[in-house]
Parts: sequence; C-alpha cells; structure tokens
Amino acid sequence: MAKKEPINLRRFDELNLARLGLISVQRTIPENLTRWEVEHETDGRVVRVVCAGTTEYGGVPHGIDNDISAAIINLFIESGSPEDGALTFTTYQLLRAAGLSTSVRYYNLARESLLRLYSSSYLITEGWRDHPKRRWVTVGFRYVEKIEFTSADGDTLDGRSIIRVVLPKELVHSIRAGYIKPLDLQFMRSLEQPTTRALFRLLDAQRVDPEDPSRTVQVLQVDLLEWAEMCKLVLPTAHRIRRALEPAHEELIAKGYLASVSYSGRGKKQHITYAFAQGVLSYPISQEFVDLLIENGVAESRARDLVRQYGEQVREASTRMENMLKSGFRPRNRAGFLVDLLTNPGKYALDAENQAALDQETPRLELDRQVATAEQTEQQRLRQEYSQMTPEQRGEHVVRTLNLLIRSALKPLEYDLLQDAVVQGEVDGFQLIREASTAVIQKKLNVFVDAIRKLLY
Repeated sequence: MAKKEPINLRRFDELNLARLGLISVQRTIPENLTRWEVEHETDGRVVRVVCAGTTEYGGVPHGIDNDISAAIINLFIESGSPEDGALTFTTYQLLRAAGLSTSVRYYNLARESLLRLYSSSYLITEGWRDHPKRRWVTVGFRYVEKIEFTSADGDTLDGRSIIRVVLPKELVHSIRAGYIKPLDLQFMRSLEQPTTRALFRLLDAQRVDPEDPSRTVQVLQVDLLEWAEMCKLVLPTAHRIRRALEPAHEELIAKGYLASVSYSGRGKKQHITYAFAQGVLSYPISQEFVDLLIENGVAESRARDLVRQYGEQVREASTRMENMLKSGFRPRNRAGFLVDLLTNPGKYALDAENQAALDQETPRLELDRQVATAEQTEQQRLRQEYSQMTPEQRGEHVVRTLNLLIRSALKPLEYDLLQDAVVQGEVDGFQLIREASTAVIQKKLNVFVDAIRKLLY
C-alpha cells in the first residue's frame, strides 16, 4: 500500500508580529513579570520594544498565547480580513484553529490567553514595517483592541460562547497589504510543547528578509543574549538560556525543521548558529507562475506573494479553473475565483476529470471531511446542552448571543419579542443562533434580520 501523503494545512502569519517575538516562548513566567523592554540595533536603526501587562491575567503574554494569537490571525484572514478588524468566532473554533484540545481546561486557558492579549500593550519604536510604503515606523497597540464574549455564568468560556474581537488597525493594515508569510500549521501542531511551537514561529519569521519577504536564509546566526531577549526568556545566565532552549532545539532537529544548532564563543559572548533543513519555509519565486496569475487579472504584488506561498499549486489551481470554464462555469470575477481556488481548494467540488488531474487534492478534501465531522459532533453536544436549559435560560442565552453577533440590528422591543418566542417554544433558539453566525460570516445580516422581523410581526 502506498504511503499516505500528509495533509498540508496552509496557514499564514503576519510578518511583523512573528519577527518581533512579542510573546515569550516560556510556558510559564514569574507571577510578577508584568513588563519587559528590549532594545537592539539593526541596519542603523535602534529598535525598542516595550510590553506592559497586568498580574490580574497572569502577566505579559507567554506560552499558549502564541498558539491563540496565531489562530486569531488565521481566522481573521479566512474571514476575508475585514477593514474594521472585527472578527466573531466560537471558543471551539478558536481552539480548533490553534490545534489545541477542546476540553474544559483549554476553554479556561483560552479565556486567560484572550484577556492577556487584550490587557497587554506594546510600544514598538522604529521596528514595525509599513511594507506598502517601504518604511519603518513607531506604533503602539494591543494584540486584541476590543473583546466581548457570551458566557453561561457571565465569566467562563464554554462551547456555546461567542467571542467578538477587534484587531488593532496597524495589524489589519499589514495583513490587508499582504505582509504575511506561510505558516506550516500541520508541523506546528505536531510540536509537543508551547515553547517549541513559539520558537518555531519566531525562527520561521526571523529567516525571512523583512524588506523583501521573497528572500530567505538557510543559516541564521544570533547573539545568545540578544536571542534570549527576542525569546523573552527571563533567565540570568548564558548556561541557563542554553539549557532552556535545548529541548526545543532537539525537537526541531528531530522533526526535520532544523539541520543543526551550534554554539561559538564563551560566556556572554556566545553565538547560536541555526542551520535550516532544505525546503521548510517557502517556495522560490517562479516568474512563470507569477505571469500565469497576472494573465488572469491578479495584481503583480499579490501574484508574487501567492507564488511564494503556494509554488506549484498555482499551476494546479489554474488548470482546475480552466477545466471548470470549459464545462461552462462562469465566475463573476476571474482573478478572485482563481485566488479562491488556490487558497481554499476544498470549497469546490471536483468532477471526474479534475479529480484525475489533481489527485493530490485528496488529502485536503479528507481534512475537510474530518473537520466537518468534528464540528458536527460539537454541534450535537451544544444542542444537548441547550436542550437541558430551562425555557427562561434558553431565552436569555439566545438574546445574549444574538446581541453580541448582530448588536443593534434588532430593536430592544424586537429582542424582547424574540426572547418571549423562544421561552414559549415558538422559535428554535439554537437554530436561530446558528443561522445568525452563518449570516455574519457570509455578510448576509440584512437578510437574516428581515427574516426575524417577518417571524415576529
């Protein structure tokens, strides 16, 4: 039997956040660590980064916050990167996107992480890349500028919780401008410890040229003490820094991401040299693939980013589109459809001809089925929890959730009428919440609200 090819989960990271290492790689930190400050010189620029957190939510961002922040970025990109930075999702969706368990413990950890990302502020001096304008700027923000969530008891998160966050405008601008890099989520999920996952994310970004993201290096040399600052390791000696990094180094070598890790120098003047394994970051820019995208209406800068991120899959997506066009399909926007085929291949059913030509899509479709099965199981569990509520609890839960999802789209009187309808059993509140979530994601809120009003009046 042929060996089953691994499923490739293509996700992305915003390059500024990943390169700056704003979240400590340490799994745990001292309880009183509520501030850190690092400063270094790069190409004549003095880059200074200050982070201020609070003891109420466990100090500065660290550990699992790397996974949660990466998940939020990808949920945002998958939602179409809305200009206002607003994003709505469930706790379950967040944990799934982060590759974490959906147990009660992780619901609690997700809440703590979100509140840390919300309560911690950053000031970055001359270190944030405004890529469209080709300049370095000073910015101040929080990972999460605003946060709201529903909760059965007003405090904890569970499978029914709806979370709404607003990302900072600096991050939104950068993502919308395409200043992102590939993130091998499957590989990241395979790493056992938060420290290893965080170090992988940092290394994967540090090897990218921030002024020309199409360029990467195979060898990265860093000063040991400066690297400890980049990793936000709160350790006093070079020996302890090396010891803290050793398990992560060993795992990254064992998993084939790093070819080797070596040290030179002595004491505080040591350097680390990372040699990366071949073919672990991105694809070389192929002008043939760039031209293929441009010919179909994709802007050149976007085309180059897509080629760097997807490589040979550009040709596959183009072939697949041509086959669909020959069968009579006519997309409204040819360029947009090709990009969607490339970035979301599982969205479109394959006919026999396309299936034969593109067998390597099978692992992706299998992943879609696995995710769909998991989500169906989660929906069944949530339905059971909903059925165990009293009618009054159902009414309160539905109104609280809808108020977060659609906000002022309904009038106070309409919310009251809707709550009564749920309490009386005239409306399936659980199904209503699902339809509201779908309407928000598909940007069909007006249609949903009109349907609600027809139901009420």
